[in-house]
Amino acid sequence: MNPSRLFLAVAALALALMFTIAVSTSATAAATAPKPTPTPGPVDTKKLISAVNATASTVTIQYQSNKKTFVYKVDDFTTIRVNDSHAKLADIKVGMVVSESSERDAQTLDSIAVTDGGGAPASSAPTAAKPAPAKPTPTPAKK
Repeated sequence: MNPSRLFLAVAALALALMFTIAVSTSATAAATAPKPTPTPGPVDTKKLISAVNATASTVTIQYQSNKKTFVYKVDDFTTIRVNDSHAKLADIKVGMVVSESSERDAQTLDSIAVTDGGGAPASSAPTAAKPAPAKPTPTPAKK
């Protein structure tokens, strides 16, 4: 075989081998490259009071994002705040928003703070004074 043809055959074989390795390596790199972690959306942490049982001294809290409910015991050591004021279990009503809570253990609340709605204590929301209604001015009677 002619040496130049032999050289061309070896060169063509080497190029084909390098191309195969390059394609194989890039496919492997793409398959093993770490995928970007998706950015989580906003977490709905809004919790509502869904039940209050004064007889059993329990309160049921429901997460609005997944509708899961949790029943907790409330005892004499549980700190209760309603609209940023000290309160009793009887002051907690269904539909109130739980602004914060902490568990003493899996079944008992150490503290709970609730508001009438919106998550902000009612005492911190400024209230505008309503103006007094205007009184009509009397018109003199015609003679």
